[in-house]
Amino acid sequence: PDAPVITLPTEPTLQGLTLPSVPTVSLPTFTATSPLNTVAAPGNTFDFEYEDYVTEMPTLVSRIKEMLAGGTGLPAAIWNALWEKARGREDQTAAKAVAEATDEWAGRGFSLPAGVLDKVIQGVRQDNQDASNQLSRDIAIEQAKMEVENIRFA
Repeated sequence: PDAPVITLPTEPTLQGLTLPSVPTVSLPTFTATSPLNTVAAPGNTFDFEYEDYVTEMPTLVSRIKEMLAGGTGLPAAIWNALWEKARGREDQTAAKAVAEATDEWAGRGFSLPAGVLDKVIQGVRQDNQDASNQLSRDIAIEQAKMEVENIRFA
């Protein structure tokens, strides 16, 4: 094939640029007295030490993984503190019941605990153990509910 023939457009004509003449500017001379430099130089220095950047991402990632793996999001120490507090209340109630039973029998004039007093104390201790078992069951149920909620919203 033959090469195409390309025709270029004609070159545009530009208008001439007319600049005005440079004006004469007469500036007045400064005849006033300049102000005195009475400002004290700043004496405080800006001193700042950069701290190393510490990311919190590994902690957050491990917490999220724990929640996705079925954790409650609360440390075991918190659950232990909840259990210990409730267990302490149950123990105080049991100790109070034993003291009341002992005082009642002592008030009747018995110097040694009789079989009936021993039976009352055993009943109080069994009730305390039953309450402790119920408390453990309630806390386990609450942990399971929190785990389900965490998995649902994680």
